[in-house]
Amino acid sequence: KIIVALAGITIPSPRHRRFCGAMTACVVEPQRVDGFRDSHMLNAEKRPSVSSGEVLQPGSNVEVLSRTAGGWVFATVTEAEQEGKVTVEFAHKGNIHRKSLGSNAPELRSCIEDPDEVSSVISTGLRRSMAVVPVNRGANWQQAASQALQKLEVELQDLEARHRPPLKSTAATKWAAARRVADEVQALELWGSPIESVNGVYCYVQAEGEPQGPPVFQSRDSSDRWLFVAKSGSWWVGASENMRKKVAKGCLCSQPLAAGTLPHEAPAWEVAVTGEWTCHEAARFWLPLSIAVAWQQTIVTVAGAPVMRVTGVVDAFVDGLYDFVANEGNVVGQPPAFQHQQRPNLWLFFATDQRWWIGTEKAKQHRDAVGIVHSAAVQPGTHPASATGWHVRNTTVWEECPPLKVQTAGGELRAQDKWAQASREAREVQAWGTDLCHGKCVISTKSESEPPTYHFVDHDDLWLYVAMDGCWWVSSTACKEEGKARGFLKSSVVDPGTLPQHVHRWYEFNKGSWQPREMARVLLPESADQEWADAQDAAKLRPVIEISGVQGPRFDGMYDLLDTDEVGAQGAPVYQNQINRQTYLFVAEDGRWWVGEESAMKQRRGGEGRMCSDNIRPGTLPLSKGLAWHVYNRTSKEWELQDTVTIC
Repeated sequence: KIIVALAGITIPSPRHRRFCGAMTACVVEPQRVDGFRDSHMLNAEKRPSVSSGEVLQPGSNVEVLSRTAGGWVFATVTEAEQEGKVTVEFAHKGNIHRKSLGSNAPELRSCIEDPDEVSSVISTGLRRSMAVVPVNRGANWQQAASQALQKLEVELQDLEARHRPPLKSTAATKWAAARRVADEVQALELWGSPIESVNGVYCYVQAEGEPQGPPVFQSRDSSDRWLFVAKSGSWWVGASENMRKKVAKGCLCSQPLAAGTLPHEAPAWEVAVTGEWTCHEAARFWLPLSIAVAWQQTIVTVAGAPVMRVTGVVDAFVDGLYDFVANEGNVVGQPPAFQHQQRPNLWLFFATDQRWWIGTEKAKQHRDAVGIVHSAAVQPGTHPASATGWHVRNTTVWEECPPLKVQTAGGELRAQDKWAQASREAREVQAWGTDLCHGKCVISTKSESEPPTYHFVDHDDLWLYVAMDGCWWVSSTACKEEGKARGFLKSSVVDPGTLPQHVHRWYEFNKGSWQPREMARVLLPESADQEWADAQDAAKLRPVIEISGVQGPRFDGMYDLLDTDEVGAQGAPVYQNQINRQTYLFVAEDGRWWVGEESAMKQRRGGEGRMCSDNIRPGTLPLSKGLAWHVYNRTSKEWELQDTVTIC
């Protein structure tokens, strides 16, 4: 089952290697965003093919029919070719796919016009602390929620007592009291009807009905749907004509009730489904204040256990922990909302269709019934862990997902608590093992609810930060500011509180996909020193190494390991050529092994020699298996990868 279609986006890369002044820049492949889009959030209507007048430029969002993905997937135009052809790229099951086809081919069609509707749940640029006000998990907040609940309960009791007529009253007196209640609350809400179109808000219309009779309510969603008392003494939901004639006809009705009984006081409702009237226990009208009390009771519950765990969704991006976050202004009596710990733009929220949904920040803000997952309709105050009937989107249809579980994660810390603890432990780090992403990183910002951000000391426009996909990224200032999941180096998705030095695998974009960069590491300075200390001990077991197979410069020969008294006890080992005593093999400040002169060795300068290795991580000796070597060709003025070089 494919729930989420991936889309790759090409962005330019400034990456290049600088080995020496005579060397020309070696441009590395453009980087691509490893984002994804939510196919289930799209309008299911068939969108048109690309029109003949529409110009597709690189970066345009389209949909392409793919046999690999088994249907339509989101893609991005990467190249506009001659003769009306374009090249598009899309991602499927972790791999980047490229396809060339005509711009008006039937396999290519326009994407939905509103880009926000198809935006990835990781690409909005929202930060956790900017999205909403974080909740203080202390007892004070729980106490405030409980006090707000008590206040609502008192208001509800006062409303019911204030307008209650004497037991022995005329029908006119009882209905007058009912109209005063209706005038004060202004609306009732219908929940749980199997005919979903009739659920929702019914507003009191003072001008309708008899002056001394029952109040009349009109649906906010349909001007031809009314809630009224028929001549039979029953409440009915029916059309305008039935309301005015008080005819017992419609789609929902109660039993005959005593005078003055409002719809929310009716014990049961019957619903006409497929022509048969059946009693439906879930169908019920609610006072707005009763709904507020129900939701505030849930708020008090989740304040004590604010973390939810979602499991069993076929989309791994959805599974995980969700934190309860108070609404802006701490408005009482509203459904709670929960934010994904690793993807801050993914929310578990309650929508206007009376269901729990998992969707984007935008959907959550408007309580729109769109997203990746939804429950069956519930009653006010239903905790998401108590909701049932969870469904997931499979291409164009919703399918029930019995394995899906939403549970309270007792004892789990919220993401902001985990990051607050990690921020107290955050210190300067070093990046190793990649071309551009090498060097010292100092802490730029710390927060009580967000991951720390690091700035590369030697690169003004290079940052290390956690993006909206829950991964650590190395990227530009612009991407860092918006939390974008794009750049030059990334980790896999990390648990909140995971600092970069605790990441054991990093990825670079290479040959069309993100691939592990085995040498890439982010380390604390003392950890790097310890790696080199261990390497020094290992090097002493083989104090003489031999370089052979170098084509061009005369670097072949035996090299002696120098004593630490000569080159310093800290850092990488240093080797000296046995014949040409001015030639050394050493690790430079750019994180590579270099063959160079004594002056370069002493200052650890790279870029002045004619032979170097790939970027390494601390502790990597020159005779490490798989280490590639590059030699500068003075004739072609290019750096060449020489597979013939061996060091043993």
